Amino acid sequence: MKDNISIIQDISTLYELSLAVGKSLDLVESCSHFLDILLRRKNLYHASVWLLEPEEEAERARYHLAYASARYPRHSPALTVDAYVPRRLRREDSFALHPDEPDYQHASTGANEEGGSHAFFRLGELGFLHLASLQNHFRQRKELVQLHSVIQRFTLHVVACQTHARLVAANTQRAKIQRDLFASEAKLRKIIDTSLDAVVTIDEWGRITEWNQNAERIFGYSRSEAMGQSMTELIVPPQHRQNHHWGMQHFLKTGEGPVLNRRIEITAVDRQQREFPVELSISPIQLDGRYFFSGFIRDITDRKEAEAALLQAKQAAEQARLAERQFLANMSHEIRTPMNAVIGMTHLLYETQPNASQKDYLDALRFSADSLMGLINNILDLSKIEAGELAFEQKTFDLAELLHGLQQTFQFKVR
Repeated sequence: MKDNISIIQDISTLYELSLAVGKSLDLVESCSHFLDILLRRKNLYHASVWLLEPEEEAERARYHLAYASARYPRHSPALTVDAYVPRRLRREDSFALHPDEPDYQHASTGANEEGGSHAFFRLGELGFLHLASLQNHFRQRKELVQLHSVIQRFTLHVVACQTHARLVAANTQRAKIQRDLFASEAKLRKIIDTSLDAVVTIDEWGRITEWNQNAERIFGYSRSEAMGQSMTELIVPPQHRQNHHWGMQHFLKTGEGPVLNRRIEITAVDRQQREFPVELSISPIQLDGRYFFSGFIRDITDRKEAEAALLQAKQAAEQARLAERQFLANMSHEIRTPMNAVIGMTHLLYETQPNASQKDYLDALRFSADSLMGLINNILDLSKIEAGELAFEQKTFDLAELLHGLQQTFQFKVR
């Protein structure tokens, strides 16, 4: 009768444990539900699940504590693959140890062992299950055999939990990668759209694959209108289209292009077929065996107009300076003609034997004429200064004579 009751209890325990398997795909929750029933129905004092964490080098692999009951220490050290329990479980699916056995002391997994019996069950290739009892459990092999079938089901569920965890982690990582990718694309889109230049990218067939906001502003086509269209037909002037086609074909055949990776000035056309000057730089990009060409285009109409205005102003200034120099040259020539006559007539008067008073007048006249001629020569020196031809010279002079000449020049005004 007692044996029948024990059998019924065992069957009830196994049934309840079977129902506990598979209620959750969370590893900790599943272990907690399953092992709590096992501890209660089998009157065990602790249980733990140890899972293998493989390494690239097999000898460095460790068994880590994945779950433990309340009376089990949470910071037990990892077990190497050569520890007693893992090594023995490689030979048999389950085994039990009792205090009177010689290997008892080698089976410690870091639990708060209070004596009693210990049983270990292999969880496939994942790890093992450790059960401990203060009573004389696990003396008979049939107790291990009775638990073996339900523990096999528990093993499959642990596999499912780990697979689910990996899938969740993979999905989480994939979602993070997608978010990062979207954020990166949005950032790149923002950078391209805020560029001061029109950014236009085409594929090997000349179809537009990128068209930023400045391209919309410069050429007048919206992004939706431009995407997928032929760039040649859209913005290249008719007289340059054949050369553009030849250049593309030449690069695809030889990998060389005379206008690539450098700044050039050409003309483009907008939606109204207005032709205007642009500065262009083209960079080839190879992705997945295909070539793309990114062009950075800047409308230089204002710059060209400013350059033309500056050139016109420069030419006007040069003409004004030329007219000024011509005027000074003409004036100096016209002034020299009568001055030469004044100076010549002064010399002739000196030869007429003037009296002392007349000689003073002639000296003052000669000094003033010489001074005026010096001023005329200095006016010519201004043109030499502008032409960079001015040369300084050193010469001696008589200071007393200079002062006497000044006195004679101004004595009539003084009187």
